[in-house]
Amino acid sequence: MIAIIDLFINGIKPLNKFPKLLLAPIVFYLLHITSAFYSANSDAAVFDLEVKFSFLLLPILFGFQKTDSNLRMTNILKLYLITSFLAGTFMLLMNVDHYFDTGKWLHYIAYSFLLHPSYLSLYFSFSILVGIYLLKIRKANMLCIISTIILSLGNIAFAESKAAVLALLVLFIYLVFKLIKPTHRKIAAGISIIIIVIFGAFANKVDRFSSISYTIEHYKQISANPEKAIESTALRFLVWESAISIIGDNPILGVGNGDVHTELSKAYKERKVKEALSLNMNAHNQYLETAVGLGFIGLISLLVMLIPPLFYRKMNTILVQGFILLIGINIMVESMFNTQAGVLFIAFFYSYLVSQAINNYSVNHNSASNKSIE
Repeated sequence: MIAIIDLFINGIKPLNKFPKLLLAPIVFYLLHITSAFYSANSDAAVFDLEVKFSFLLLPILFGFQKTDSNLRMTNILKLYLITSFLAGTFMLLMNVDHYFDTGKWLHYIAYSFLLHPSYLSLYFSFSILVGIYLLKIRKANMLCIISTIILSLGNIAFAESKAAVLALLVLFIYLVFKLIKPTHRKIAAGISIIIIVIFGAFANKVDRFSSISYTIEHYKQISANPEKAIESTALRFLVWESAISIIGDNPILGVGNGDVHTELSKAYKERKVKEALSLNMNAHNQYLETAVGLGFIGLISLLVMLIPPLFYRKMNTILVQGFILLIGINIMVESMFNTQAGVLFIAFFYSYLVSQAINNYSVNHNSASNKSIE
């Protein structure tokens, strides 16, 4: 709403200055509209369009917004950190209280009872990235930022989201190489190895993470007896197989955004993945989920959203690239575009951060050009 008011007050940016990268989520949404026309389940197709509407609206709002100030962006990021700090403190205090009452800590869904642990962990992972970014540009109190980062790590540990921990591992390694000077690559490599060792030690002590290696080692047996699979990692592998089989039958345009769940359920029934069928599981992988509904055309549009910002010269900021890494890894094991909890968060920060990065680049580039002329 504030962005809409801002457009009326300050006017809109010329069409030729609209950030081209923001066309990717818009095209992504338009492909969903197209797929709705050949979906048999029109109600599900329309509902899917409602859920994903932010991928159309927010890029347009932020893309046409005139150059924003760095101060406003910094304040928005600080506000996000404040809310993360308050929410993280509240959740940890509740867990401490539960421990004193029962002698046991809450974990996973029992800990993140209002929101799926994957989404909660993604939010806190982003707060860690924001904190490191603000420390880098020296726009926040170090003690407050460090406290928020520690709280976020504690919440992620109790939420036990496998994807989030893996994404955080990749993010930390990325930040190490990004923040340490190129002349000190050996130091960066050494720190990265230490981070990986710490991650391995943590994963080895948590049953939810050790289940990954067990599933990989025994996958032939699991695949031969899909009706017996009940563990989440094993189910994900079987669900992915089912999704890939559907993609193979509908490679170009997919089955339509409204028929994804129907076709997946059929595949679960045919392949005897009883637990996935009873739970009405989605593809638990946004890349596969998109390919099932929209085919390879839709998958390409999703990849265009995520890959170019990592290499685009105007995106040379740890905030944008770190955010893309977090999203890109988390959606490998969750269909995060199926819920408002995922869509609103991703569409908002993707649109805002990309538009800000490009605006700042243009301002700095023009400023540098003017100085050189003088």
